[in-house]
Amino acid sequence: MLWINPLKSLKKDNLDFQFERIKVPFCDEIIKFVSDNSILYSKQGTKPVLDYKELLVEYIEGIERDFQILDNIIESISSQRLEIKKGVRQINNVDCSLHFLNNEYALVFFAGHDRRYDAYKYGIVTFEMGKKRNHVIDSEIIFTKESLDLDYNVCNYFSDLFALMNNASNVIELDEIHEDVEKTILKIFRVENKYDLHKNSDFNDFYGIEPFVFLKDKYQTYIKNKIKLELTNKGLNFNSDHIELVRIDRVLKSLINEKKEHIELLGEEIYFTRCDELEQERTELILKLDMEESQLELLLS
Repeated sequence: MLWINPLKSLKKDNLDFQFERIKVPFCDEIIKFVSDNSILYSKQGTKPVLDYKELLVEYIEGIERDFQILDNIIESISSQRLEIKKGVRQINNVDCSLHFLNNEYALVFFAGHDRRYDAYKYGIVTFEMGKKRNHVIDSEIIFTKESLDLDYNVCNYFSDLFALMNNASNVIELDEIHEDVEKTILKIFRVENKYDLHKNSDFNDFYGIEPFVFLKDKYQTYIKNKIKLELTNKGLNFNSDHIELVRIDRVLKSLINEKKEHIELLGEEIYFTRCDELEQERTELILKLDMEESQLELLLS
């Protein structure tokens, strides 16, 4: 889940976690030493060490329970073919959120709040779906400063990325954000060329959307924001209908100016149908906005 930026993560064989266990008897030795020398250490006593030991034991026991839940989930994933569907589900009475990206499923569950790191804990298991048996790729406990919305998926993540373009103050800044967003899309789907995103049937089956659609949505957001900035520079008052009219007008002009190329790409029937549809939408918006001719010319110039 690339949209999660954990503060810390733990795997079951993590040596740092194993070292935490050694600290407990060491705390007992310090407590005994301080108690045996109470005259020298009467001011502080053993309370600081006892507090630390309590925090440490709570942390260790909590992580051990989390790993046990992980093991149970891994066993369930490995021993049965899970129903493929988006959203929250339950496994062994544990509420989980199932996600899919690039041929891998990620199952996430909330593991509570950790006092030691003052962070939220989540368990994550990534796996591949097999015809007879599923293959577990990885499992870990992660810590985050902010709680996660377990319904939040990669589609929501891209929507938030696209929204960054709404805050651009000029076209240069907008272009930079637009380029960074496209790079992020390609990185997340692990492809080098945007044309490789044309189809991913598994992703489409899970989310009901093809990855290539994200490029289209990104571009639409870019165009609308570019038009918004251009209209602002012209000193015009505008709303979403004005922006949509400019967008449709430009698409229509592009289709007409490059008629031969578009007919070769779309075919005559689709080309002329598309032109008629855009012309109709353009006319309806002009009537709706009811602008003076001079203002309309400035808007569409």
